[in-house]
Formats: sequence, structure tokens, C-alpha cells
Amino acid sequence: MKKKRTGLKVVLICLLVLILVPVLVVGGLLIGGNKYLNDRLDHSEITGDMDLSIEDIYGGETVGQTAPQSEIDAVREEFEEAQKLEYTQLEGVDNILLIGADRRDKLENGRSDTMIIVSMNHNTGKIHMTSLMRAMYVCIPRSDGDVWGMLNAAYSWGGPNLLVDTIELNFRIQIDKYVVIDFAAFENVVNLLDGVEIELTEAEANYMGLAGVYAPAGKTLLNGKQALMYSRIRMLDNDFVRTSRQRKVINELLKKARKMDLTTMLALADQILPMVNTNLTNSEILVYLTRAIPMLKNEVTQRMLPVENESGKSYYGMIYVDGREMYRVNFTKNIQALYDFINS
Repeated sequence: MKKKRTGLKVVLICLLVLILVPVLVVGGLLIGGNKYLNDRLDHSEITGDMDLSIEDIYGGETVGQTAPQSEIDAVREEFEEAQKLEYTQLEGVDNILLIGADRRDKLENGRSDTMIIVSMNHNTGKIHMTSLMRAMYVCIPRSDGDVWGMLNAAYSWGGPNLLVDTIELNFRIQIDKYVVIDFAAFENVVNLLDGVEIELTEAEANYMGLAGVYAPAGKTLLNGKQALMYSRIRMLDNDFVRTSRQRKVINELLKKARKMDLTTMLALADQILPMVNTNLTNSEILVYLTRAIPMLKNEVTQRMLPVENESGKSYYGMIYVDGREMYRVNFTKNIQALYDFINS
């Protein structure tokens, strides 16, 4: 069950980090900012493990179904065609990859079950967030040769650096920096913000009740445990509808985060920052986050790739490889959609 719950948490925590650190600066703590960050942030390198097998990463269970080789070849041909297209990233856009790592302790690399490109468009003053489905069938540029598989296998094999290389290769976008986040304190974070108000359907309330987390149908204030369960609901529909629930929670938390007092912000910062690993230097963090302050006054827009499945009404393009269910990507269509989105 733990594997299913990372999506909401990474977005929440990343957005809170975007808000909290500038407050330290604005609040007159810039002089001690470097020490504050050094005492809390993890700047160590996460290397991954190239010797991991697919079974090590995903387990040995499969559905016993594999697509015809002609279909697999067609995907790879579409990828090669997309590589010939010319895309130029708009000047004035910074892209930071936020990685939600599902790891049990500091010594474990874990898996990147959540990946979000946060694009800060300094031309429009807007922040855009693009969620990448972990099961997209992509080309992974390992040091020992290209391998095709699920997107999140790249992190397991080569840490955030290989994951960045994989996203850049498949989606023709420059990733400037990355942030890896662990999630142990999510429920406390929601509780520190006094919960989130969500409109629950009867089906959602019943599902949560059957799982042992009761919440009444209708508009209700969810605590950390309830919000976590709500964000994990998938069996009622599918992964894509689940992301719409997560966006509801995100929007409500953003409203609250913008109104937080300094004491609450510092308390949240003390919980969040120790869960963060990044290749951003302290000075880069302060620069990026200071620039984010005026942008957060605008709506933070969100979308998901692959765009073929964004509506959540179908699983168009699904492909089975070695018995595992993956999402077939129309690379040209998704690259264009990504560029149009972040440059808007």
C-alpha cells in the first residue's frame, strides 16, 4: 500500500518548500540561512544501483502478457522520429525535477514513484507543474547502453542523475536541477496546517470507512491521516482520477500555506527540510525561492504526461512488455504538449 501514496505528498512538500525558505529570508534570517540549510538539507549524491534486476525493482509478479514485437518496435521508431525534431526551450524558464522517493530509510535509494517537473517561467511570472507517470515506456540511457523500460527504473539504476538524463532524452527538455524528497512527516504537515476541507462523495467516504479511516460524505475537514487516505483512493476508478483528488488537496493546502504565520512556517520547515536531498547549492536555493515569491501569487497550473491518458477516462496506448503494464507514449505529441504548457 505504501507505494500508492507518494503523489500528493511530493507536490505538497515541494510547494511548501517553495514558500517556506523565502520566509526565512524575508524574516531577516538570511545571515544564518546557509547554516540553517546546511544543518537540515542532504547534499549527498544518490547513485542508484546498476546491478538491480527488473525483478528487484518491481517484484516478480507479472500478468503473463507481452505485446507483439512489431508494436514494441513501433514505439521505438516513434521515439527515433521525435529525436529528429527541433525544440528550443524558451529563454527565462527554469525547470527543476522534483522526485518523490519511496525509501524506508536514509541508506536506501528507493524508487521514484513520483516525478514532477516544476517550471518557473520568468517571462510570464507563472509556475507550471508537469507530473510524469512512472510507468511510461521510455528509453533509459544507462552507461552500459540504452535500455527500454518504465521511467522510474532510471532512478533505481542511476539515481536522480540518470532519471534527469532519461527525461531530457525522451521529452527533449532541459532539467536544470533536481530535488529528492522523503515523506515520513506528511500527516504531521497536514495537521500543522489544521487539515484540508474537501467535498467527499458517498463512494469516497464509504471506501475510506471500509479502510478504517472514517470521514463523512459532503464537505468535511480532513486531518493528515484522512487526507492521506483520500489521496490514495484508486480502486474506485483509476490512477488518473486519483491525481484529480490530489490536485484538490494541493489547491486547498496552497490556500492555507499562503496565510501561514512565521511560527507555523518555521515549524513546517524544521519537518520538511531534513527530508530533502538536492544538487542545488544553498545560494541557488535562496535565489530560486526568492524569485518564486511573486510567482506564488498566481495560480500554480498542473498537467500530466502522457497527455493521451490525462482525462482519466481511458488507458489509451497501454502496452505490455515482459508481462508488465506500461504506458505507450506518443513522443512527438507529448513533447509538443510539454513545451506549449511550460512556455505559456
